[in-house]
Amino acid sequence: MLFLVDFSNKSLYKKATFAFAFYAKLVPVSVLILYCCMAWLVSSFYEIVMEDVNKKVNKLNKNAIRRWKYSMALISELMYNLNQCFGMILLISISHFFIDWITHSFYTVNNITLRTKSDLASVIINMLSKFLILLLVAYTPEKICRSVSLSP
Repeated sequence: MLFLVDFSNKSLYKKATFAFAFYAKLVPVSVLILYCCMAWLVSSFYEIVMEDVNKKVNKLNKNAIRRWKYSMALISELMYNLNQCFGMILLISISHFFIDWITHSFYTVNNITLRTKSDLASVIINMLSKFLILLLVAYTPEKICRSVSLSP
């Protein structure tokens, strides 16, 4: 169900507040999606290098070893810079999603007797969506770490 707000008779303050609230939710999620895409890209680079090493492990020469070492150094530097850029944003965002989900669940349980069935269903759906976002944000780095592990 989609609710569209009629802004024709709203004050400038309410319009600005609504726009700020919209972008305050949109920007952190967009940054997290950008981080996940970039981390998957770095993970793919690493996997390509590891496949190349596994294919040519029998034909070792100085040029191949130099190329692999250079590629691994570039991937490591890219990941370090990615962590420097997004590390604090990820920490704050994951903390925000976790605290938001916990407080929302306590609020729901506390007020469960005061709600109607239709209102309770929308609150539970909202809480589940917050939980899914938390799982996505927390699970993606773990998935990337597992996919680039050194074990074959």
